[in-house]
Amino acid sequence: MPLINSTLKKSWTIRSKGLPPTYSVSASAASINEGQSVTFTITTRNVPSGTTLYYTLGNMTAADITGGATSGTVSISNNSGTVAVTVAADSTTEGTETMIFQLRTVSTSGTIVATNSVTIADTSVASLLTIDYVVVAGGGGGGSDFGGGGGAGGYLTGNFASLSLGTGYSVSVGGGGARGASQGNSGNAGGNSNFHTITTYGGGGGGRYNSVGGNAGGSGGGGGGGNGCAGGGGGGAGNSPATTPSQGNSGGSSAGGGGGAGGAGNTGAGGTGGAGSSTNSLTGATYAAGGGGGSCGGGTLNNGGSGIGGSGAGSYGTDSTIYSTAGATNTGSGGGGGGATSYSSCLGGNGASGIVVLRCSSTYTATFSAGVTSALFSNTGGYKIYTATAGSGTVTFS
Repeated sequence: MPLINSTLKKSWTIRSKGLPPTYSVSASAASINEGQSVTFTITTRNVPSGTTLYYTLGNMTAADITGGATSGTVSISNNSGTVAVTVAADSTTEGTETMIFQLRTVSTSGTIVATNSVTIADTSVASLLTIDYVVVAGGGGGGSDFGGGGGAGGYLTGNFASLSLGTGYSVSVGGGGARGASQGNSGNAGGNSNFHTITTYGGGGGGRYNSVGGNAGGSGGGGGGGNGCAGGGGGGAGNSPATTPSQGNSGGSSAGGGGGAGGAGNTGAGGTGGAGSSTNSLTGATYAAGGGGGSCGGGTLNNGGSGIGGSGAGSYGTDSTIYSTAGATNTGSGGGGGGATSYSSCLGGNGASGIVVLRCSSTYTATFSAGVTSALFSNTGGYKIYTATAGSGTVTFS
């Protein structure tokens, strides 16, 4: 009898060694959320302990998996092995995904011998946040020789209610327009400013001597320069190219003031620049005022708008000590118009560079790219306010 049992045992052993291997994969859960883990259990038959099998994770990228591994190995012991996978909470809106665990032999590109699928719910969707903004373009330069004041840069304020964390949004700050380079030259337009889909247009340059009209601009061109004190060119159109809401107002004619965000420039030699605006400015400051126009006498400066637009020169003849001034830095205001005929004081003032102001919840942080000059203006009352004062690039919220 013992001899018979021994023979049967040897026969069974020989036959079991000749049986083909089988493989199956089960999962600890049929569905999981992003940020959670699932364990796959590999069950085999007729596979020696110490055998290395391979796996790949179908439909997954490195960003989907914590640690980034979408393939690997598993060692079989007593016909079993396990692989734990943690799905990354990537804060990206992707919708429901299906991860397919693919068991392979020989290598990670070998034959697939068993699979199991797990549904992944998109629970870490991109966070949306509200960003308030003020975007001010560069102001126009003043014209020379009894020239018109430069127009203020375009001014827009509002908010985006659904921006995403981790996304770079475009931002750029327009420079101020240069004054007329020499006697008899009109001022130059300011540069455009931008945040995301919002663009404001640079203010128009002031007109010059000989009745040349002011140039159209995002917030009104400067007024035209008069011929001495007699007559003059027309003021430049405001809100050009046209946008809704309006970005600014027109300049005054005949060496008048440049248009501002809060009002038109005044007409006539030495006209005051149009008022700026502090509506929803976030910082409490006033932006985008027109430059004052030049005049043919008086020996005084003619006021720019709101105290931040450049002042126009009022000197004439031998009096060369009263010069026009530039718009206040980073207000997007226009430069003052030139006055006297002596070279040193006939030139207009330069327009001011613009600014971009952004406000977000204090929960978040704004990071600007290297090409943007920026600063944290304040962090009070549950809000952070940032200012960008030069350059172009992107801003990302985290």
